[in-house]
Amino acid sequence: MKSTKLVRPGHWFGLVVLGLLTVGAGSRITGGGTGASATHEVTDEIRPLPNYVVRGLDWLADAQFENGGWGSGQHSAQHVRDPHAVQIDPATTAFAAMALMRSGSTLTSGPHHTNVSRALDYLLGLVESSDPNTGQLTTVGGTQPQAKLGQNIDVSMVAQFLARALPTIENDRRLKARVESALDKCVKKLEVSQQRDGSWNQAGWAPVLQSAAANSALEAAAKAGRKVDQEM
Repeated sequence: MKSTKLVRPGHWFGLVVLGLLTVGAGSRITGGGTGASATHEVTDEIRPLPNYVVRGLDWLADAQFENGGWGSGQHSAQHVRDPHAVQIDPATTAFAAMALMRSGSTLTSGPHHTNVSRALDYLLGLVESSDPNTGQLTTVGGTQPQAKLGQNIDVSMVAQFLARALPTIENDRRLKARVESALDKCVKKLEVSQQRDGSWNQAGWAPVLQSAAANSALEAAAKAGRKVDQEM
């Protein structure tokens, strides 16, 4: 839903920071020792999210487009600050949806479950309509994520989101089958786009991060029970 309060910076990297904040805010860290030898243990006790994180999550939810997507804009037009005045892209959508999931929302529960569900619907449609024989997921180019992390970052991030969503689907066989098929398709796209040296490096100025994102996607897919070529 559009709102005038959303006309403020919405740089895509903030989504990553927000995701990390929600992880940290949701766990209690206990210390064992001090200084360089200190050890830390993350317990299962969940603390309430700080107000600043809640406000950020609410802003993020309001920034979603009606069709379920999010956009971070073109790298060449960073002066555009209204999140509803930019083009939707898959990587930003996946980033945002995972931030909401990390804060405790799922497809069916949590304060932002509707946003997560709409994002899944949007991304499933995008993956299902994409060319299965290419490593690309979208014809949209020049986005903020792509400028740093290359053209394949859309596939990597969507695969990570699908892998996170899949285990939460229990009572909807049709939806689960769609997510499994879409995730398998993303894995295939990563397979065909991998370089001979094992990296992923399709433009962008951070090839190491590109490869890390793709590898994380493959690990997440395997953990979710999907077949991944171990030679990749």
